[in-house]
Amino acid sequence: YGLNNWFSKLLYDVHSIPKHFSILISVVVSLLTAVAGTIAISFYSKSKKNTLVTVIGYIFLTILGVVIAFTYQMNVIYVSISCLLFICLSTAFKALYNTVITYDVKEIIEPGKYSLLFNAMASISAGCSPTVISLIFENFGWGLSFISLSIVSLILVFVLMIGKVLQTNMI
Repeated sequence: YGLNNWFSKLLYDVHSIPKHFSILISVVVSLLTAVAGTIAISFYSKSKKNTLVTVIGYIFLTILGVVIAFTYQMNVIYVSISCLLFICLSTAFKALYNTVITYDVKEIIEPGKYSLLFNAMASISAGCSPTVISLIFENFGWGLSFISLSIVSLILVFVLMIGKVLQTNMI
């Protein structure tokens, strides 16, 4: 959520893109994230490999976040494509994590309870993320903001792996 909210600010701060483009950027980002989530859900696999795909995706996001952290000042087109890719992929994997994996873990936890927990955590994240990212980039720069996003992606990898181990041991 944080990068979605601060993407136009990054372009303004680093590459002097005028602020009046922020509405257009917000619309484009919103449309792309809706498409990314829809595409991700359409790849739902009944073979129960959704957790593995999501883990691999979050590992890729971790790496991409670190790369962006060290290269975001290069070129406005590069940073735009990189950030949009990060936003779309994180939305796609979030959709898999929330919607699809809900059915994969039904042997461990009721889908309604899982969805409730996930949505509660997502709401907390949506509320805190813009403020936290703002504090990070204002005090430490944009690079550390991307590193922090990578750390969150890596934490999700560990959570998914622990959940999969628990699921395997309980079945």
